Amino acid sequence: MKRFYKAAQVAETDQGSWQITLDGKLLQTPQKRVYAMPSKSLAAAIAAEWNGQGEAIDMQTMPLTRLTSGAIDRVAPRRQEVIQDLIVHMETDLLRHRISSPRALYERESVTWQPLLDWMQNTLGVKLVPVEGLTAPPMPQNHKDFLKEILESYNEFVLLGLTQASKISGSVVIALALLHGRLDGEMAYNVSLLEELWQIETWGEDPEANARRAAIKSDLNEIAHFLKLFRA
Repeated sequence: MKRFYKAAQVAETDQGSWQITLDGKLLQTPQKRVYAMPSKSLAAAIAAEWNGQGEAIDMQTMPLTRLTSGAIDRVAPRRQEVIQDLIVHMETDLLRHRISSPRALYERESVTWQPLLDWMQNTLGVKLVPVEGLTAPPMPQNHKDFLKEILESYNEFVLLGLTQASKISGSVVIALALLHGRLDGEMAYNVSLLEELWQIETWGEDPEANARRAAIKSDLNEIAHFLKLFRA
């Protein structure tokens, strides 16, 4: 798409939210909803993405714009469904499932993952019991209820970030750790791909998987940046 504007700017509303204008006209999502957000830092970063475009607009170079439109168009209209999906995903969270063999990998998983489970319990009050293998007992209902209460306190932008991060990493715990600054994007990548990175150390590089891993790292870094703007 050819660039059709000279400058993007941030505008504050009477309600205390922030919007983006392109030459004075409000920026809208693909579903024709106005970009309105509670974070001035996020609005400024999105405006910078639009101002950084050349003669042609490349949405692939504007991850914050894409994530924000997803929050407005996809998450806000189905908020309760998104929250329930995150609770269900937590039941099968990557960090719950330790491999039984080889033992060296099991020990690395325990050393790396257990502190995050402990952090979640101590900070958020939600406990996950780790198991060996693929089958884990369901979360107690009171922990599900408490997790739901926590998720309901988040706006649609944070819920979008948590949903995307959990899908990429396989872990709602990792997503929550990104939100709270317990992990950054690089750390989340290493934690979520622990088994694969261990295999590389043991058996050598798999060139065909390099591009996939690079995409995962890039996506996690983008989401980490997106979530960080709500802590700024």
